Amino acid sequence: MIKSKTIEILKSLSVKELKEFEKLISSPFFSTGRNVVPYYKELKKFYPQFDDEKLNEKYLFTRLYPGKNFSRDIIKKLNSELLKLCYEFLKQLAIKSNRIKVNVLTSATALEKGLDFAAAGLLEEAEKLTTVMPLNNSYYDNMPLINYARSNYYYNKRNEKNLNNILKNRLDTIDLITKNFFYNQFLYYPFLLLDRNWYEGIQNNIFLNMIGSFDHKNFLKLFTAKKGDPTDVMLLINLYCIISLKEKQETEYFNKLIKLFFDNLKLFDSELRYVILNSLFIIVKYKFSISDQDMYKKSRFSIIKFALKNEMHIDPILKYFPRNFFLEYFNFAVSSGEISWAEGYCKKYLSQVRKEDRKSLEDYCSIILLFEYNEYEKCLNELNEFDHPNYSSTDYFYYYKAAVYFELNLFDECILTLDSYSKYLNTGKHSKVIKKEVHTNFINAMRSLIRYSEKKDEKYFFQFENLLKEIDTKVVMHRWLNSKLGK
Repeated sequence: MIKSKTIEILKSLSVKELKEFEKLISSPFFSTGRNVVPYYKELKKFYPQFDDEKLNEKYLFTRLYPGKNFSRDIIKKLNSELLKLCYEFLKQLAIKSNRIKVNVLTSATALEKGLDFAAAGLLEEAEKLTTVMPLNNSYYDNMPLINYARSNYYYNKRNEKNLNNILKNRLDTIDLITKNFFYNQFLYYPFLLLDRNWYEGIQNNIFLNMIGSFDHKNFLKLFTAKKGDPTDVMLLINLYCIISLKEKQETEYFNKLIKLFFDNLKLFDSELRYVILNSLFIIVKYKFSISDQDMYKKSRFSIIKFALKNEMHIDPILKYFPRNFFLEYFNFAVSSGEISWAEGYCKKYLSQVRKEDRKSLEDYCSIILLFEYNEYEKCLNELNEFDHPNYSSTDYFYYYKAAVYFELNLFDECILTLDSYSKYLNTGKHSKVIKKEVHTNFINAMRSLIRYSEKKDEKYFFQFENLLKEIDTKVVMHRWLNSKLGK
């Protein structure tokens, strides 16, 4: 079986693109002097997998030159010529998908040839294309290119009026580069907070140091937003975001950030919406998850509901609801006591998760809901029957199994489960989102609770109460454990 760059490219093409590719290689304009169409048509028979054992050099040669002696060199030359055309086709695809950049480059060629009218027309078309598109990453790449090209256009037609236009376009370019700087702050800074070790490893990075030292509030006072300008809206979002992160106790700019995003959702393309949404989750978690639980729950829930209402939970690249986010929304609702909402959420959105993940998620959610509705016998049965080897939430099952045994007064079984959980922690396979000592505190809190239930000795209850203070609110059973404080 042949393995080649040519075949890898052909495998990547859709059926529609394959038809367009055949037109290209059949065109005299792209003729390489050697007719590769018959060779391509033989290869096409093996599309889309190209994994048939018959696909080898001898077979292809026999099909193309029946009765002639096999020549590997001929096949290699055909393959080489076809590869050149494959690269040419990829260029054509790039041209179709990057009309703005193509227009800018073509306008420069038109200027060199003295075709000022053509250069102006191409730049006008490029500008129109940017105005009809929602704001996205490409905008910050394209607009400085257009402005710089426009500046060159005026420079080429120098007169007193056009000298002013040159200056204006250069300043507009700098303006966009400045906005792009803040845009990149927004894209990267919140995510750095998720991994402190990585952040500490690049303390000498100039960009990150600028974010840390820049006076964002003072810049905000100097900035005058133009009404309806999507880049100005994005700049405000950037500034509010960084200020909210740099000043953990402030809420004014955080509230402005949420409102501004909610009110201007239509300005952004789906990918940028998704990035902003995830940044909002990070900001809420960073600001409130420890210091203000009520604010944390209120803010996080409002963002989740807004995301679902506006179908922002679907990953714009993957085109489905990612399993980890589905679980995150569900677990947060449960830990917040929103059980009926969590149940309705499962029924409505489970079908939007990737098909191969649905059964494990359905079983997991069923176990949690049975526990929350106090159906402990059914919950235990489903826990014992749960069989999804690749499931990553093993920690949760130890939590719930121990809690179910406790509620059923099966204290010996509960202790055995806690012992198994301790051994599991020592393997290092537990969730790293929560520190190991937090898991250990949960185990010890449960042991104290069992001892108190059996012996009614107040010292065990005080032990339980003190250990509970050390358990991170991210532990899914935190709310259930708190309910035991009422004895």
